[in-house]
Amino acid sequence: GVQMLKKLIKHEFKATAKTMGLLFGAVLLLSVLTSISLKLPEGNKFFDTIKAVLIAVYVVVMFGMMFAGILLLIFRFYNNMLKDQGYLTHTLPVKMWQHIVAKVITYFVWIVAAVVVAVVSLGIFLMGTGVVNFSQIGEVMSEIGASLEQYPQIITILLWILVLGIVQIFANILCLFASMSMGQLFGKHRVAGSVASYIGLNYIIGIFTSFIMYLPMNSFEGQINALDEATNIPDMIQIFQNMLNGFFAITLVVDIVLIALYFGITHFMLTRKLNLE
Repeated sequence: GVQMLKKLIKHEFKATAKTMGLLFGAVLLLSVLTSISLKLPEGNKFFDTIKAVLIAVYVVVMFGMMFAGILLLIFRFYNNMLKDQGYLTHTLPVKMWQHIVAKVITYFVWIVAAVVVAVVSLGIFLMGTGVVNFSQIGEVMSEIGASLEQYPQIITILLWILVLGIVQIFANILCLFASMSMGQLFGKHRVAGSVASYIGLNYIIGIFTSFIMYLPMNSFEGQINALDEATNIPDMIQIFQNMLNGFFAITLVVDIVLIALYFGITHFMLTRKLNLE
């Protein structure tokens, strides 16, 4: 099973690497060009035009990378699992869960890579504007280090945020999969059906999660009163962290339940209700 999963993931990366690589390359190249152009002397009409054009293109490409990346993954899943290619996909000696897991892992890696590329490219761009330079980065790092030593609770909070961010990406990918696999129930209007399923799923789950999030509010009120009475910073941070821990834990449980639900819907629709175009 694991060997097959590795093969599927490798295949999925190969199928998507070219497009994602081009997107990432374009963003990084443009951030370098824009950064260099910002160093050009001011007041020259030709240079100013180049700067303006490059900045505009850079902003568009940056948004485009995020948007196009997600669109590519949606089309890839749709074509590979729900259209003609699906016949081939579904006749391979591979379990459906392996297909789903392989795609989720691949797309997760691409989304994380896109975030990293975006951060790096923004860094390059900001160096061109002179807002950021290397010596400042060092200073900021040492300041952050000092405050983390003073308040180690911040590390816990950052770890929570990281874990929740990761879980959230998985939940969002699977929500897209579930919506697309539900879209087949709409006969000829699959794309509209997928969009409707996505909106419907998010709406129902939004109501459900806001209800669950509302449950711990009573305990929060007590904590907020304690926060008012706290006199020193370590106490305040501790109370604040207790509140956050409760909130984070509930969010994590909800997200894990959602991941299981979306996975279940996708698996059921693709094994039981498969109706290829």
